[in-house]
Amino acid sequence: MTKALKRKFLNLPIISCSKDKSQQGDGDSAYDIRRVRSCEVDLDRRCSNSSKHSFYSFSASKGDVRQRKFSAVAKNVRNVLSFFKKRPSDANTPAPPVEVIQSWTLTITNLLKDKYGVMLFKNFLRSEYSEENIDFWEACEEYRQLKPKQFAARAQKIYSEYVTAHAPREVNLDCKTRLETMKNLNNPDKETFDLAQSKIQGLMEKDSYPRFLKSSVYTDLISELASPGGSAND
Repeated sequence: MTKALKRKFLNLPIISCSKDKSQQGDGDSAYDIRRVRSCEVDLDRRCSNSSKHSFYSFSASKGDVRQRKFSAVAKNVRNVLSFFKKRPSDANTPAPPVEVIQSWTLTITNLLKDKYGVMLFKNFLRSEYSEENIDFWEACEEYRQLKPKQFAARAQKIYSEYVTAHAPREVNLDCKTRLETMKNLNNPDKETFDLAQSKIQGLMEKDSYPRFLKSSVYTDLISELASPGGSAND
């Protein structure tokens, strides 16, 4: 940074070092020169410190980005490992015959009406961070089994957790369906969440269901059961 630019930055008079006082600043020349030089040293120090601070801040930012990327990868690995550890074969629910498992490819309804299929599909959705869809679907199924006197409290709980805007586990519903479901809360019955549930089932059928059928989770299960003496519960 030139001396003239530094002086302009500090709002000081442009002072020449010429011996001719007529070409110098307004004040005492020796005083002005000492003042300017002092300010120049101070400005140099500030610029140097500012540059160092910017460098360290930039380096820290790059470190934060790397750390966030590493954490995201580690979290994904943990979820995948958790998925395999929680396969339904470890639970008390026995795997259905291979014919039933093969029928899951026909419609998502065949998959969802089988308890083992729901458990496997749920673990798959958990690995994709979208298990709230199947959880909402299951909550609606359980809701229909309640006694009428239990409808009001449970309906409000399901609506607050999954349906309302910015809910803790909000599912992807259009505004019309959301409003219709909210109106149903005024007189809750077994059909309160029918429309919302069908919408979410439709989303899963178009999105995650095809990926589930192509995943190694499903294809390996089929191969295991189709092999001689194969069993998913071993």
